Amino acid sequence: MYKEEIESYYSRTDVQRAILEVSENREVIPVLSTGSFGSRPNAVYYEKDVGQMVKSGAIEFHCSVERWKDPLKLKTGMRKEDQDALRIGWDLIIDIDCKKTLEEAKTACIILLDRIEELNIHNYGVKFSGNRGFHIVVPFEAFPAEIMGMGKIAKNYPDLPRKMIQYLADTTFETMKEEFGEDPRNVLEIDQGVISPRHLFRAPYALNRKTWLASIPLEKKEIRNFDPQSAQPSKVKVKRKFLKETKENEAIELLRASAYWTSTRKKDSERKEIAFEVPKDAIPVKFFPGCIENIMSGLDDGRKRSVFILVSFLHRIGWERDDVWAFLVDWNKKNKPPLADNLLKSSFTSQYTGEGPKMSPNCSNPGYYGGFGEEQCEHRNPVSYTLGRVRALKRKRPKKRRAKTKKETKQEKEVGE
Repeated sequence: MYKEEIESYYSRTDVQRAILEVSENREVIPVLSTGSFGSRPNAVYYEKDVGQMVKSGAIEFHCSVERWKDPLKLKTGMRKEDQDALRIGWDLIIDIDCKKTLEEAKTACIILLDRIEELNIHNYGVKFSGNRGFHIVVPFEAFPAEIMGMGKIAKNYPDLPRKMIQYLADTTFETMKEEFGEDPRNVLEIDQGVISPRHLFRAPYALNRKTWLASIPLEKKEIRNFDPQSAQPSKVKVKRKFLKETKENEAIELLRASAYWTSTRKKDSERKEIAFEVPKDAIPVKFFPGCIENIMSGLDDGRKRSVFILVSFLHRIGWERDDVWAFLVDWNKKNKPPLADNLLKSSFTSQYTGEGPKMSPNCSNPGYYGGFGEEQCEHRNPVSYTLGRVRALKRKRPKKRRAKTKKETKQEKEVGE
């Protein structure tokens, strides 16, 4: 692509404005024709800054995943605590990088977006990378400012976003495997590399120097039939934003689920799971603890995370898979409103991937049981509590007296005489 064409594209006011909109509180680094990045730190404060950088040789623009009080105060080799003090937020950026064709990337992107929507996140953004992939964003405003056990979310980087990306990759693995007919890792990468200190992602509407196509935002419904040639600079229309306005705490379920998912994976790898055998006979409802009973009465909030709680709990106390599903269907009728059938089914099925359901969250975990009534459990875990109740009951039961034989009865009478 000729320099004049590049300058003509970036001289468009709508393109400059689109790049400026996403640049607030971020590093914005130009990429030169050699593929090398411009000097850091750098930032864009005015629309004309974009045009000026292009005249100086820029052909791409990349933004920082993290948001900063003042990006220009960043320094190479900066201590983590100094970065934490300067950081005011970060966005969850999921980079789908396909090893084959754009068609596989489309499939993966839709599967990931379906999973994100199951977690009640709808104000996400998605854009074409400019080559063989897509970028998904969940804006920082969708997360709570602080959560018990995690502290201030803005400071918890890159650990939290890395966990969430791993969680989404793991929980969509089987679906992608079925779609591709092989291990998804042979087809594409759901890149955790974007979750590293001061990492960058291509700005929306910026060009990709390998294809000279623009990184244009899309709607989910457009992905399947998306033609990359519509991203040619001469055809680009700036009509969508990559970063959308979100609802308060919209991504809290993703945050909670990924944190617990990570903790169970760690326990599995270290072989430190709670030691007990799943009982051969299913334990009936009358032995269930208060935290489970609160969920069973029906909910208007926290329904999706309760599917995980119920499945893991029932599985661990001896319930068969079909019985667990029947229980969930009956329980869902009590919810206000009930979960959609496809959402209930997918949430249920995801718990039986790999080795099957994990251990239930501990009762003291407010991220899972918070809001399920006023009753507070005084025990550690619903599974261990329920199994303990059953064992205690068995110990208290008196032994059945054996019926005496005729010989023994005759001997007793003789002794009495």
